[in-house]
Amino acid sequence: MYLNIKNVVSIIFLSIVAGASWYWSRTGTVTTNMGEFPNNLRLGYYLSDAEIVRTKEDGQPLYKLWARRAEEQPSENRLFLSGVRVEYRPTEDIPWFLSAESGEAPTDESYIDLRGAVELLNEPQDQRDRTLVRTQALRFEPENLVASSEGSVSLFVGDRRLDAMGIRVYLRDERLELESEVHGQFDP
Repeated sequence: MYLNIKNVVSIIFLSIVAGASWYWSRTGTVTTNMGEFPNNLRLGYYLSDAEIVRTKEDGQPLYKLWARRAEEQPSENRLFLSGVRVEYRPTEDIPWFLSAESGEAPTDESYIDLRGAVELLNEPQDQRDRTLVRTQALRFEPENLVASSEGSVSLFVGDRRLDAMGIRVYLRDERLELESEVHGQFDP
């Protein structure tokens, strides 16, 4: 092999790059004893296609929550959800379905703040009209089975539509309250 200045410079340059990459890769490692976790390691979890079921005292499902992705952020005591669907089925006759692009909840799951194309649907199996609520942000409180929003909402009952600012839906009682600025038109 013929060594010229170009080959020597290339070998020196590659040696420096290899040494630097070895050094930088070592500075990020943390050595611990077996079974110990380093202090800077984020503990938490993430789930894909998650299903969470909350049950009544008798063990029957009260509601089910599905998420395309659920990720716990322990440093914030928060659970972040994407592709959220909730089904509340107190009886087989009148289920409520809730869906949203994303959601966020404290780790105790006392409430879930849903955002992005939020829909709350009640579709009875009998001849009664379905009820659909659309908004951009909604808070669902699983313990109380209440859904509420302070923002702009559209309420559809069959073919009729009402628009309002703020809503409170009591899922267990099948009752809802529109807060203010209620506008709508009903054909006779």
